[in-house]
Amino acid sequence: MALISDKLLNPIIKKRIDLTLHNKNVKDIEISITPAIIENPNILSLIWDVRVTGKSTENSGIIEHDWILKSATLNEVVRKYAQVDRLFKKEIYVYDKIIPAYYQLIEEHNVQEPFAVIPRMHLYFTDTLQEALVLENLKRSNYGFISMKSSEPCTHGEAMLAMKSLGKLHALSYALREYKPEQFKKFTEYAKNRFNINANIELYAKHQKMCCERVFDAIINGKDKSTLTLFKKFMEKPFEYQMQAIKMGAMGPYAVLTHGDAILDNMLFKYGDPDTPDKPTEICLLDWQFCRFTSPALDLSQFIFLSTDKQFRDNHYAEMIRTYYYALCSYLTELKCDADQILPFDILQLQLKRYSVYGLCMAIMILHIIMNVKPIDDNYRQNMKATDIEATFSNTFAKNTDSYTSRIRDIVLDFKDYGYFEFLN
Repeated sequence: MALISDKLLNPIIKKRIDLTLHNKNVKDIEISITPAIIENPNILSLIWDVRVTGKSTENSGIIEHDWILKSATLNEVVRKYAQVDRLFKKEIYVYDKIIPAYYQLIEEHNVQEPFAVIPRMHLYFTDTLQEALVLENLKRSNYGFISMKSSEPCTHGEAMLAMKSLGKLHALSYALREYKPEQFKKFTEYAKNRFNINANIELYAKHQKMCCERVFDAIINGKDKSTLTLFKKFMEKPFEYQMQAIKMGAMGPYAVLTHGDAILDNMLFKYGDPDTPDKPTEICLLDWQFCRFTSPALDLSQFIFLSTDKQFRDNHYAEMIRTYYYALCSYLTELKCDADQILPFDILQLQLKRYSVYGLCMAIMILHIIMNVKPIDDNYRQNMKATDIEATFSNTFAKNTDSYTSRIRDIVLDFKDYGYFEFLN
């Protein structure tokens, strides 16, 4: 077991939490910070349980808080590779500006249908090497990550609840554009994807090429020559296709503020019905670091191709799309918007054909890592080098070749059957 120790927590952050509470008229403060995830595979951030007790200077009442602290890695190589400072500032911006604007829309239009749960942000810090945000601890309300083997698909209930939440999320983006265009424009400018020219794009592209070669080897052993031809065209410039999907998806009237990393790892589920204990009743969306302004198809394709297998898609693909669209239209109607005008169903289908290449790219790049999640020990996390990042891709391929090969081959075959290779040029 790889234990996460307290030495990975920047001590300045704890002092800043203490100072913030003092400034809010709290005295006799005691702060306990312990790892929330013991075996943590994440190299970008660390997650902590924060327990706060104190007394109000105004009425001497006891104050207690259960929070989650998300702090950025201090490893300079990882910070540069992933632009960690930008990711944290974007996530803080979403919690601080965009989500409250959505809840205000819901209140102004008296929307009765609940939106996905978003944890409340209590504190945040954006200074370099101190990036952190403090959120309410939803584990106290019986939310939890799903427990599943990485080789298995999500359940039907989890998939449909996720699609509904994405439909409502995108509906709020469209409604914000309708009612508050200036505010919407400000949000979209902030959320537009910008790659730092000094970032390690070359290394990222190298990883992507290596992944595509593995997938090509998996497909070439099959009998579907037409799929092989289409994939050969795709692998000529996968990074360009991915960037094109993001950029072109932001053009025209159908772009939305997306979640940007719509996978099961960023969702919490609550199972609140004792009569159907295996069916989730509520969902919480987490991790907004990759929020973008682009086509809704990017969220949908990423979730579908990374969180389901072929058997599930064969049985439920159309149902997932219908569930998403029904939730989108229902929420737009509650928000007093014309859903048929904002995103007709045939336009949604066209968006999926044009921009689902993003989901394919993400599946090829990270599915083998998700399927082989391993905790990282303290020493490795602190001293990780560029060669270690590259080795992460090679090592996980070596450890789960068969399962990854089967899963990714099915994704490429489905991608061809759905007609999603048609727009490659």
